[in-house]
Amino acid sequence: MLREVENLAASSQGGDATDTQRASQSDSPMSVLDRNMREDNAKAAKDAVLSSIVNRVADILFTAADTLDPSLGVSTYGIDSLVAAELKSWLITTYKSSIPFLKLLDPRTSILDLADIVLRDWKERNN
Repeated sequence: MLREVENLAASSQGGDATDTQRASQSDSPMSVLDRNMREDNAKAAKDAVLSSIVNRVADILFTAADTLDPSLGVSTYGIDSLVAAELKSWLITTYKSSIPFLKLLDPRTSILDLADIVLRDWKERNN
């Protein structure tokens, strides 16, 4: 709830709403993924997706992103089913990628794996 209040406060401060809305759409994680994949730059796409997932997990856990190791599973950081539901919802909303709860909670599924799944899902939708 605190995150939503902060987001609302940030969006209501200064500037033209349409300019802010346009900028946020053009810089959205999905638009960055689309742009990189259409430019055939899979490495940049994966890096961007990985960064956004790491940042989101860090936000959910109220920790710094640089404290997370992408080679580890999100369950390593104590994510339970409620937090996994929030992450799952975010992945669907942000990337249109529905990853099963069991996959999110599986300690063998690393954050890197989640980025790979998002890329695979993008390719399936766009080929």
